[in-house]
Amino acid sequence: MFSRSRLLAIGGAAALATLLLTSTAAFGGDRASSPRGAVAARSVSAAPHVLGYGGQTSGPRKKNLFGIFATGSGNVASGAMSFYAGSPLKLVTATIRCLVVSGNDAIATGDAVINSTQQVVVAELVDLNDPSDQANPDLLRFSFDPFIRPDPDNPGCYLPTLAPTAIRSGDVRVVPGA
Repeated sequence: MFSRSRLLAIGGAAALATLLLTSTAAFGGDRASSPRGAVAARSVSAAPHVLGYGGQTSGPRKKNLFGIFATGSGNVASGAMSFYAGSPLKLVTATIRCLVVSGNDAIATGDAVINSTQQVVVAELVDLNDPSDQANPDLLRFSFDPFIRPDPDNPGCYLPTLAPTAIRSGDVRVVPGA
């Protein structure tokens, strides 16, 4: 008989795989076997988009998971990002309201409730390879006040003041759009 935590882990992995396969198919690419240029060139979406999932740090496995999906440009973006934050750590989901993509770097701004307080969350993602590998992993950081500042070029958007760090597992995909 499987324990409850094992069943939850299997269910979560199946849901993540479904999201990844559905999103990859929607963007027109076979991610695992395609170089970045071919995937981006075949993408059926003209809007910039970001898809990321995996483990962020070397801490407790459950508490370091993240997921992000965003599409759009500037302050007309939409999507969601989930990660662990607060004290004690809890799964948080932020609603994305801004996405700025430049090459393989994306910065998403969203709003979340952390420790019963509404906060602005900024995620910076850097797609270094497809898929990410341990020798040169993709980068990610979720930032909060006081480590964010308004983006002077994109009203309603924010920029992080700290650089992203290597993810431990998973992948990040940044597509600048057409």
